[in-house]
Amino acid sequence: MYTALGLISFCLALVSLVLAVVWLVLSLIRKDQRTKYSKRTGLAFLAMFVLLVAGGYFADADMNESAIEAGFAGKDEMNAAKNAGFTDPLAYRDHLADQKAKAEAGAQAAADAAAKALAEAEVAAREKAEAEAVACRQSVSCYGDKYIASASVYCPDQIERLAKWDHEWTDGMLEMKFSHYRWKDKEAGIVDFIGDKLKMQNGFGAWQNVIYVCTFSTDPEMVLEVSAEPGRL
Repeated sequence: MYTALGLISFCLALVSLVLAVVWLVLSLIRKDQRTKYSKRTGLAFLAMFVLLVAGGYFADADMNESAIEAGFAGKDEMNAAKNAGFTDPLAYRDHLADQKAKAEAGAQAAADAAAKALAEAEVAAREKAEAEAVACRQSVSCYGDKYIASASVYCPDQIERLAKWDHEWTDGMLEMKFSHYRWKDKEAGIVDFIGDKLKMQNGFGAWQNVIYVCTFSTDPEMVLEVSAEPGRL
């Protein structure tokens, strides 16, 4: 049905084109009736355009109907199958299912590879951190640097309590109170943090520079002992 309607539409469009040309010529020859023939020419071109659109619609509908009769979902699927080299809709759908399965398998393989790489990177990072921690534990300089911030928080109050009278810190805002470290108990992770940025007042009101020591446990983090004596490092 759509084929017949399409042919009729294209034939009528051709007739409209012929009439449009004839009336255009007549409008040029018969100047006294130019207005009449010009209107007819315009109407003929309009009709031709409408009929061409209708013909295209019917032709498209006919192709879609033919595709459905052949077992395809529509002309788009049939054209896609043709471009892929298939004429059998079932074979084409099997091909699509196979392609989809391969794509999903490839995506899963890529995801598995990425997860494996991430896991391996995490293990490597953890092992590196553990190795660095072991190496740091062997060096009082590294270990002291690692825990000086904690010692700087917990130790000063305990050291200040050693002063019988007044005391005064002499370190600047960005200066550390501790400048030296030494092992107190390497196996237990206990470090002596040592500094001399403090003055204490004696019973006569005189100020003395003192060297102070904070014995600090790193696990758990806590002050074990503090001491101070006159002097400078």
